[in-house]
Amino acid sequence: MTVSRLEFDFTEPSGIGYPIDWYFQPTNVLTVTNDLIIQRTSPTGQITLNRGRINLYGNLEANAGASGGSTHVYFQSNIAQTLSGLQGWRAPIIHINKPAGAVTVPSTDSGCEGLLIEQGNFTAPTGLFTIHNNSSIAQGGTIFSTSALGNFFHNTGSVKLFTQSQYLVTTAHTIDVNTSVTFNNLEFKFLDPTWYSMTYTIGAGDTINVLGNLSLGRLGTVETVSYNGGTINVSGNYDVGAGTNGGTTIILDFAFEIIT
Repeated sequence: MTVSRLEFDFTEPSGIGYPIDWYFQPTNVLTVTNDLIIQRTSPTGQITLNRGRINLYGNLEANAGASGGSTHVYFQSNIAQTLSGLQGWRAPIIHINKPAGAVTVPSTDSGCEGLLIEQGNFTAPTGLFTIHNNSSIAQGGTIFSTSALGNFFHNTGSVKLFTQSQYLVTTAHTIDVNTSVTFNNLEFKFLDPTWYSMTYTIGAGDTINVLGNLSLGRLGTVETVSYNGGTINVSGNYDVGAGTNGGTTIILDFAFEIIT
C-alpha cells in the first residue's frame, strides 16, 4: 500500500495519560511518499506503532506523545530527509537505507527505539539523541549499528542508549559498528522496576570512541547493568554509576580523570 502523507494523531481527553497502540500485521509494508507524523493532539496521551514496515521517502516528525514501538521505519529517499522530535519522545525503530542523501535532525533533541545505519549518513542533533528501547527489540537484538556504507556523525551532541524493561526479564542488547564509531558524549543506561539485569554487548573487535564523557549505570534503584565485548576509548571523564556490574568491555581513559 502506498500513501502520500501519513499522520498518526491521538486525543486523550481524560488527562490521565492513557496510551494508544497501533498494530500492523507483521508482514505489512506501507510506503509513504511524503511525510510521516506521530503525535498527540491533547495535553496527555502516548502513541506507539508496532510490527510491520514503513518505507519513508519524506520526513519523520516524532512529536509530543510519540512513544516508539516495534515498527521498522526505513528512510529510503535518494535526497535529504529529516528526523525531528522532542526530548522525552521517540520514533519507532529507524533504518537508514538511502542510496544517496543523508538524514539529519533539525530539532535540538530527538530519539527512537533503535538506530540501524545500513546505507547513507545520519547526523545526530546538537542536543540529546536518545535511543530508548522499551522491549520492542528482541533479546540480543541490535539497538545501534553502522556499516561500511552507513556512517554516524555526532554533531557535538550527546547520545543516550537507554533500555527499559517492562516485562520483568533479564535483558540483553547489542551495539554493532563497522570497526569503530565516534560519539561526543555517551551514556549507557538501564531501567527496570524490579531487580532484573541488563547486558550491553559491543561487537567483537569494535571500538567506540567518546570525545567527551562516558556514563554507565542504572536509572532505577535495584537493577544491574553489565558491559561486554569491544573497546571504549574515553577522552573526557567517565562516571561508573550505581548498578554498574562490570563485564569484559575494555575502557581506555585517555584523560586519566575518573568520576566515581
